[in-house]
Amino acid sequence: MDISGQLVERCRRGDSKAQFELYRLYASAMFSVSCRIIPDKMEAEDAMQEAFFKAFDKLDTFRNEVTFGAWLKRIVVNTCIDHLKRKRLLTVSIDDTPGVSAQASNDDYSPESVEEV
Repeated sequence: MDISGQLVERCRRGDSKAQFELYRLYASAMFSVSCRIIPDKMEAEDAMQEAFFKAFDKLDTFRNEVTFGAWLKRIVVNTCIDHLKRKRLLTVSIDDTPGVSAQASNDDYSPESVEEV
């Protein structure tokens, strides 16, 4: 059994040091994968870390049919794609929203029209 296989087995037994070692072993490569999908480095790192959380949470589903690295890479890719989908849903243009004007009148922000909090 290779080193990652040994670390996976230790993780399954609850060894947090093994979890950290797996992270150290794969973080750089998985960050590169994330950056190829998500151009913003901070968002790519967030997605990569989310993928690691998912992988560690679902470690019991890893069946050694592929290498741990390949399994983790698939999770990273899927997480990055989901991240981009969520971001796209959140960035709907006002121009595309019926009944909403992109132009605000000067009166909208006058002191008289703004309530004190």
